[in-house]
Amino acid sequence: MKKIMIVLLLGAICLFTLFSCDTSGNSPQDISDVTEDTNYTENTEDKKDTEDTENKEDTGKTEDDSDMTKKSIKILAIGNSFSIDGMEFLPGILRSAGYEEVILGNLYIGSCTLDMHWSNLQNNSPSYVYYKNTTGNWVQTPSFTLSRALDEEEWDIITVQQGSGSSGMKNTFGNLHSLVERVSSSNPDADIYWHMTWSYQANSTHNEFYKYSNDQITMYNAIVDAVNEKVLTEPLIKGVIPCGTMVQNLRTSYIGDNMTKDGFHLTVDKGRYAAGLTWYATLTGNNIDGIDWYPEAFEYIRLDEDVIKEAVNNALTSPYAVTESKFKTYTQPSDEQYIKMLGNGGEYTLLDWKNLGNGYYYSIDGIGLKTNNGTSDNYIASEIFTKEDLPEGSIIILDEGYEYRPEGWKTESSKNTARPEKVSSSAVAVNEKWWGDFTLRGFNLSYKGAKTSVSPEIADHLRIYVPAK
Repeated sequence: MKKIMIVLLLGAICLFTLFSCDTSGNSPQDISDVTEDTNYTENTEDKKDTEDTENKEDTGKTEDDSDMTKKSIKILAIGNSFSIDGMEFLPGILRSAGYEEVILGNLYIGSCTLDMHWSNLQNNSPSYVYYKNTTGNWVQTPSFTLSRALDEEEWDIITVQQGSGSSGMKNTFGNLHSLVERVSSSNPDADIYWHMTWSYQANSTHNEFYKYSNDQITMYNAIVDAVNEKVLTEPLIKGVIPCGTMVQNLRTSYIGDNMTKDGFHLTVDKGRYAAGLTWYATLTGNNIDGIDWYPEAFEYIRLDEDVIKEAVNNALTSPYAVTESKFKTYTQPSDEQYIKMLGNGGEYTLLDWKNLGNGYYYSIDGIGLKTNNGTSDNYIASEIFTKEDLPEGSIIILDEGYEYRPEGWKTESSKNTARPEKVSSSAVAVNEKWWGDFTLRGFNLSYKGAKTSVSPEIADHLRIYVPAK
């Protein structure tokens, strides 16, 4: 009897199941079965797809697109010139890593501190120059407010930082919580990161270096202490970009204390590239070892790839302690190596440029040469170059320990409102951007730091190669 009852019961279950099915043969979904993709529909064409394909539609992934998080990233820096250093090459690094939509913003005021940022936010002060990058180029907009930038995008990441001179002064962090609280309330889905800046070069003349007894290690240790006590205890800050430790790591390598161009801002080639890698790795969580992108004008940075990536990776592993580099010996690349990386593939000729002896150009006063004054012995001046003398494709090579200022003029009678920055990069490719609006250029060559008298013989340390005609 029990067997008969079991058979009848099983039969009833089967009949119930049969009449409960819809006409397409699919069981009706309970609310708990509905996927997050509410637009998902199934038809007879889908039946030809494999189970793997159905899973890909659920997750939004395909075989050719296994990581959808790489599609878009939006980063805003509430910063100063040190965030310019950190972000300069970040767009190229991100795009090379597969990010298709890259939107970066940087709120800039020179030497801006946390207190200044907080005051500007409270007063809605249009005090910033806003740098924005959506296509690979930075576009500047003056008279920008912090609140406007916060509202402009749905930012994924927002970074904050202290003014460099106050970066190790713990008593200057009083408004940090108020600042990040307001930032978080305006962008609740954004992750907030702290940009840990670096200590100054040992011989820096920065007017705030005295706060650290003009000692690089004292400043670095003070920065680390401030981060540990004032930043890591702030619950709204998700993480720290350890650029300060990365720079100090590189200083233990053959690069030495040559990470800055002026004693505090990073060099425009290796320094900014290393900072960009540090930002990228910290903010994405991705490994940098596979990054093979280098700025076109500074392709030679790849010659230092191992030491740079070592310093970045060590900073990521130990962000609050210096890790000694294993790369201690430096070999100056040959001119041929630089030409191969930066050149157009053709033949090049060494330019026999004219050395005018001690003196320097000061383009704010015009095109004349300054001689026989208190500082003229610290420089030698080149001849004035035209675009015909230095055509696009030319390569300027500089030996370690020297620098030059490539002064420029639109015409022989023009005066500039600002001078071009000094250059200590090992090699520079002359292109349209390098010439800009100038039609004439002349170089002031000196030892790096320009505080020592030089003889005309140092001209050999600046070599210019032009495409062979």
